[in-house]
This record gives sequence, C-alpha cells and structure tokens, in this order.
Amino acid sequence: MTWHFEAWLLTNSPFNFMPNCPRCLKFFLTKHGAQNHRAQPRSACHDNNYRYTLEIPHLSVSPEPPAEYHDVNVPSPPHSEPPPPTSPDLDVPLGLPDDDSVRAEDARLFPAAQDPHLWVRDYFEGASVTYGKGDTFLGSFRRDQYSEERKSNLYYPFASSKDWTTAKFLSKSKLSMALVDEYLSLDVTKDLPLSFHTAQDLRSRIEMLPPGPQWKYRVVSSDHQTKDPVHLYYRDSLDCVKLLFNNPFFVDKMEYAPYKLYMSAERDVRVYSEWMSSDGVWEMQKKIPVGATLCGVILSSDKTHITNICGGRVTHPLLISLANIKMDARNKAAAHGFLLLTLLLIAEFVHELPRMRSVLDARLFHHCLDIVLKPLKQAMEKGTTMPDPLGNLRYCFTPIASYILDTPEAMLVSVIRGKTSPITMASHKQFGDPFRHPPRTAAVTKQQLQSIERLVALLKEYFAACEEFCLSGVSLPFWHDWLLASPHLSLTPEALHHWHRKFWDHDVCWCRIALGDDEIDFRFSVLPKITGIIHHFRNGITKLKQRYLVAVIAGGVPPRIVTVIRALMEFRYLAQAPAITSRSRDNIGAALRKFHDHKQAILDAGLRKGKKRDLDHFYIPKLELIQSVVLSITQAGCPLQWSADTTKHAHIEVVKEPASMTNHHDYDAQVCRALDRDERCRLFDAAIRLQTAINDATVDTDEDCDETCEDLESICPQDVLRDLWTANRQSTNFFDVARKESTVNLPPRTIVAGFTAIHLNFDPIHHRQSINEVARQFQLPDLCAALADYVKHEGWAGRGRFHTFGRAQQSGRDASLPFSELQIWHKVDQAHQWPLSGLTGHNVVLVRLIMCPACPKRGHTPWATRALVYAERLDVVYQRGSEIEPTTGLHVLRMVKRASGENIGEVFPLDQLRSYAHIVPRFGRVADNRLTHSNSIYGSKNFFLNKYFDKDFFYSISRVL
Repeated sequence: MTWHFEAWLLTNSPFNFMPNCPRCLKFFLTKHGAQNHRAQPRSACHDNNYRYTLEIPHLSVSPEPPAEYHDVNVPSPPHSEPPPPTSPDLDVPLGLPDDDSVRAEDARLFPAAQDPHLWVRDYFEGASVTYGKGDTFLGSFRRDQYSEERKSNLYYPFASSKDWTTAKFLSKSKLSMALVDEYLSLDVTKDLPLSFHTAQDLRSRIEMLPPGPQWKYRVVSSDHQTKDPVHLYYRDSLDCVKLLFNNPFFVDKMEYAPYKLYMSAERDVRVYSEWMSSDGVWEMQKKIPVGATLCGVILSSDKTHITNICGGRVTHPLLISLANIKMDARNKAAAHGFLLLTLLLIAEFVHELPRMRSVLDARLFHHCLDIVLKPLKQAMEKGTTMPDPLGNLRYCFTPIASYILDTPEAMLVSVIRGKTSPITMASHKQFGDPFRHPPRTAAVTKQQLQSIERLVALLKEYFAACEEFCLSGVSLPFWHDWLLASPHLSLTPEALHHWHRKFWDHDVCWCRIALGDDEIDFRFSVLPKITGIIHHFRNGITKLKQRYLVAVIAGGVPPRIVTVIRALMEFRYLAQAPAITSRSRDNIGAALRKFHDHKQAILDAGLRKGKKRDLDHFYIPKLELIQSVVLSITQAGCPLQWSADTTKHAHIEVVKEPASMTNHHDYDAQVCRALDRDERCRLFDAAIRLQTAINDATVDTDEDCDETCEDLESICPQDVLRDLWTANRQSTNFFDVARKESTVNLPPRTIVAGFTAIHLNFDPIHHRQSINEVARQFQLPDLCAALADYVKHEGWAGRGRFHTFGRAQQSGRDASLPFSELQIWHKVDQAHQWPLSGLTGHNVVLVRLIMCPACPKRGHTPWATRALVYAERLDVVYQRGSEIEPTTGLHVLRMVKRASGENIGEVFPLDQLRSYAHIVPRFGRVADNRLTHSNSIYGSKNFFLNKYFDKDFFYSISRVL
C-alpha cells in the first residue's frame, strides 16, 4: 500500500494555540477568558461597542444639489477610527505549569496594525451626501403596470408560487421551445394547475414581468459601403448604472465616498485596495460639486466566437459594471455585477485595401461606443440623481474607472497602431527599457488628432498622416468628450492577459530551453502527490501551474536565470494581493527592477528564440505594460479587481449560452430577447422574495406599504437574496461547521484553533487497529514511544495541554499506554486565515499519521476526545548565514534524524496544525532518475519550502506587509 506524506506547519508557540480577542488581539489561555473579556460593558471590545462599518455618516444638507466646487485641500475628517488600545493584559488563570509559562511580550506574534479591523480610514469630507428619499428596488416593482393585480396575487401573471417556480425552472433549463411544448403536453404535466400550456404562452407571460433596462435597436449609417446594413442593439448605459447602483443585493457591498486607508493611527503606511481607496478617486472628488458621489464606470469588451464550425460567427459584447461595488461581490459571476450593455458591430466594409477596412472597423467601433455611452458622458458633465439600495438619493457623476480588455483591444481603444504602447509614448524598440516612459495622455492624443483633422475625409491620406504619431486612423475616439477620461489611466493592468499570458509565452519557454524538455518534465512528474488539493503532473509540464516553477528549476539552471524567473514570479504574486500597502507597492517596483537588472542572463544563455533565429532584445509589449502597475495601484487601487476572469465567464453567460438556444439566424436580436427574459425573471424573483420577507416581518398590517425605504431597512436583503445571486456550489465554511457541530462526536470532526479550521471525515479509515499493527503498516518503529511521551506530558487524565516540538524522547518502544487501539484517518480538509507572522513560532513537519485512541468497548477514556498526529520534523538549513536561499528566496529544509539515522517523530494534537505547507525536493543540477512521485520525499535529502504554492501562504511567509 502506498501512503502520501504531506508537509504542514505546526505551531510551536502557545500563543498560536490560544483564543484571542478579534478587536484588540489579546490572547487568553481559555475560550472562557476571551468571552469574559468581551463581555465587559465598558470595554472597547464589547460586542455592542465595537462596530466596523464601511459607510460614512449621513450628513444633514439642503434638499438641492449645491453648485460650489472643492478648491482647497481637505483636512483629515473626524471619521477616522480611534487607535487600538495599547499594552494589553493577559487573562492568565492559576495552575499554569512552569514549562508552559506565558510572557506578555510574546503575546502578539504579529503587529496589531496588520489586522484589517484596526486599519484607519480618513474619509473625504463632505463627499456623497444624501438628498432625501427616492425609489428602492421594491418601489419600482410596486409601480409596475400590473401592480394592482399583484396586490391580490403577488406572482401575477402567474397563478401561484408553484406556477411561478415551474415557469422559472423551464426558463432556466435552456430547453428549446419544442422540448418545452413536449414537456407541457405530457399527461402528468397537464394535471398540474399551470397558467401556461405552451412555450410561447410561457414566454409571453415572462415578457409581462417588470423589465430591466430596455433593449434598443438602430441602423448605424456610414460614409463607406458595407456588405450588409449595420444594426446596433444596445441599452441605455445610465439605466444600467442605476440598476446596479440600486441593487438591494449590494446594500452592504457598496462604497460611496473616497477614503485613505492606513495600517495604524500614525498613518505612516498607506493601504490601497478598493477603487475608492485610491489617490485618483480622491483627486477626482475635488473636481466635482461638494456633496456629490462618484460612480466609477467599468467597461469590458472582447470579441467572442459564437460558432466555430457553422460560419465562424463572431460578436463583440460590451459589459458594464460599477467600481463602487466591492471587488469581492462584483467579481463573483453569480452576483451579476456585470451587465451586457451592447453587442458591438462587426461589419464587412467594401474597400480594396484590407488595411483600410481595419481602419473603418475601428472608426465604427468608436462611433458605436459614442452612441451607447452618451448618457454617461452627459451624467459626468451635469450630474444626475440616483437612489442607492436603501433609496437614499445621491447626486452622482459617472467617470470611467477602468476599461478591462486585452492588448489588441487596448490599442483599439487608445487609437494607437501596432508596435506602440497604448498607455505610454514608448515605441516597440523601447518595450524592454527598465523605466516607465511618459504617459500617453488624452490631451496629447487629442492634440495630435487636431493637427491632422483637415484630412479626415480622405481615408488614405489621413491614415498616412497618422503614421507620424503612431495613430490608428480613428479621428474621433469615444472618450474625446468624456470628462476626466484618459486611456492611460482607465486602461488598468489586467492580470489574465498581461501577466499570466506572458508567463506562458515567455517565462515557461525560457525555462524549458534552459533545463531541457525531458529534465523539466521529469522534475514535475516526481513531485509528491497532494491529496485532494491539486492535480498531479504525471505527464510533466503539460499541466503546469506557475506556483511550482521556481522550486523545480532551482539548481538545474544558472542562478541568474532563477533570479529572473523569481523576480517576475514575485512581481505577479505581490501585484495580485487584494490589499497593497505602500511598502508592498515599493516591493512590486523592486521586483521589476531586479528583473531588469538580471535579464541580460536570458540573452546571454540564448533563451530568447524567434521563429527563425535567436533574439537579442526584449521587445515584449506586455513587459512594457507592467511598468505602469505601480502607478495604477496609486491611481485606481489594487489590480486584482480589474481581472478579466469574471468578464470571460460573463461572455459565456450573456452571449454564448443565449446564442446556443437560437435558430442560428439573427443572433443579436435573439440573444437580446433571451437576456431580457432572463433578467425579467431574475429581477421578479428578487422582488417577490423581498416582498415576502417584508410581509413576514411586518407587525402592523396597517402600515403604509409605500414607505419603501423603511421596508428594506426592516430586513436583511443580502440574506434574502443570497441563494438567488450567489453561486450554486458554495465552499464549506469549516469555522461555521465547528460552531454548529454537536459535542456528541468524540473526537470532534471539525476543530478550530486560532486562524485554522481542520475537518476530519466522520468515519475513520480504520475504526480499531492495534498500535503495533499501525506502527508496522506505516513504518513508524517509535510510534509507541512517541505516544508514551505524549501521555507523560499530557498527564494520565488527558488535560489538553500545549505541546512544544523538540523534546528528547524519554520513553522506550515497549512503554505501557492507557489504550491499545487507534482510529486512523488518511486525509483532512482545512481552512485558514493566515496571521502575518511568517515562520515565527512554527515548525514544518511531515504528517505521517492522523489518529485517535479508541475507547474501550465498554468504557470511556479521556484520550478519545482529541485527535492526534504523528509528525516528523523538518528543520531550516541556513544558507550563508541566512534562513533564506538567496537565489530562489525559499527556505531550505531537511529531515531531522537521530544518531541511528531514523527520522525524529513526535505525537501532537491535531489542533496544533496551522496550514498545509508544500515542499519540493531540491533536485540539484540533474534530478536523480530513481525518484518517483511516491518516493521523492524519502529519496531526497533537502527540500524547498515552496512559498509560491498559495498566495495567502506567500504573503505570510514573505511578510509583505
């Protein structure tokens, strides 16, 4: 039988094991002590005294929007949170043994300032004032043309709740109309009390439901001939923004006022996260009227293939969202944070030159965007009032916050031709420069366009004149009259296209050439299997994830090449953090500088390959684009929120799936109708759920139902709508499972210790197995001795004490134990919230066995209440006086052995494990060909602790904050 051994981090400090207060981070030796501390009525940590909110207080103002503008620097407003209490005392009960004594100065293993709950916010004074009450989501629903019918039947035009549930199911099922008719014609279905009996009747009733933003249609004229008429399907862009801004699901997920976020009350370390936390938004707020609200518009477009075989049909969807919605909610596909705004045209122009046809396509693209986005431009110029999810009216302006797209479309939007940067003045021969070139601002581009506007009517001559400025031939970009819009700021970094594609196109290729395909494939194939976490690379690099690359190539390629790959890896990991401090922002710039300092090693080794010859340059467009990441963090917040992952999924939901249900004619029109029906069903379902929840919560039935704002405040909309606008498959929250778990199961199957939750299968693999048999089967000759040492330290009564690693083994292998049989588990699941303490107070261990002493068949033993692990210790090997290997930036580990050559193993409580830790054999110049994935752990002398395996693990081990 083959067993998979996995490394974990095990806490070796009692304070990692003790409960703490989430407010002041005091540590307590018992959970009861922590509860008593928080129960003190005058304590700042009391549940009723500690409230952490992201909304600014509502200010009392005049009912009309003011006309004056900000023109002075705004001092720090009084909305900042108070500094955390200092010098915490420890609640230490009597009876603590001497060898587990606690020192107050060790109480915090990481600074309190690194806890987001203690971060300080300075809000922009006077921003986002409310001006009375407006419509809520339910208010609009109650004023629908069929609102009178719904007073007696909430589900009208459907007969009942069951009727609506059936209609909703059939609508979501993606069945064709013929199949729906076939289902409705079944005898068993005819007996159901349904209000519809055909698919057409069902669709007609759905189209009677309250609508979202209406789809529009127009023919777009052009000065140049096209093969077919140009039809544009679109929705009012301002109506889409209002729908998102008023969505009740985002009631606690919306930000309205700019703020500056700091790690501590000293305000010495800035934190950039959401769009509202950036300096760019702070400066924008100064340029709009006092009390106004910025509603940052996010756009995303990407050409999408509807069919690949039948005609190769292509469409160009444009999605829209709001930067005010917190990134965690907005980037969840099930939350529908992105709406389809328009299907942009892909026309076929009649012109003898293909290059001129491309220019005409680009002009049509910008002309259509100018039509679709005109309401948002007007709102940015004059402002507009919009109700938020609670019905509070706000005076809103709509700047463009981000345009998410790939590199070719970035060129299209910035009206730049190929071999030029869309956001700086760099040409293709400057893409490898180690600095950021001057930005290509909107003012610069408009000035260049104005200098040649006399030739606009002459297509060829105008295109030739554009060559001097590297322009694409578009004479009127859609953003030319959008206030505060500039492509060099709105074209935010995009991780999927700019970073991960570069990794595959360049980093991986360099490593394969440097190490050789056979060697790198072999190294990946012998990596130890990771039970239940990720796919094993049986076939080598074909399923490569970037998290392994640095550790795998180390030793096999020159150190300078490893340094180059590591610098780019650290750049990507640091830049993908959901919150980036001013320190980690500087580290991002430092990682990029390190790459440029060592990149010559790639050329010297001949790793840059062209199609026909070696390349001696770094003319890589994506390499130039990442030079703007540091600036974008300051101007627009963390880049993670602008990833195209969500929009790629949205293209499937809003284009490909509706198109698959069409008759393959007039795709655009049928897609729009299908989306309209889906949106009507989703909004109607949300409205009746909210209304039902309000009716259930209403005590006074005579209350006026038109007071809609008070209705929503009487319930929790996000709880009511959670199963409607969240993913169908939710990840298990083991922290909640532990709180709800019955104490009948011993040992507990879900264990919470500090920031870690560990879950065991309910049934062990072996319910009863003798200790000697387990020792033989798992090849653990000192298992009995390790258990005896554990019992000796724990005491025969099993008091649940803390165990530190490194004690000398005192018991013999034939020591007597108060139990004779064990229960065995092979696998655990875990969830963790990493404290930013690195390896401080932790040891890396190799978990060999998960067990629990078995109760006698007729009796009880205190030993059966706590799950245990047998673990072998891995120590850090210092490299040139440092615990970090300088080339890879990884810890080097080795097995700790006795004088006899046996690995040192000890028994610990399971709840002292803190996180999975991925280790990779240190292969050296050439990997040992005797290694396999099953023996590479015990066939290797040294290992790398792979900090790149998981982003949370990377942030903690690197201590980037």
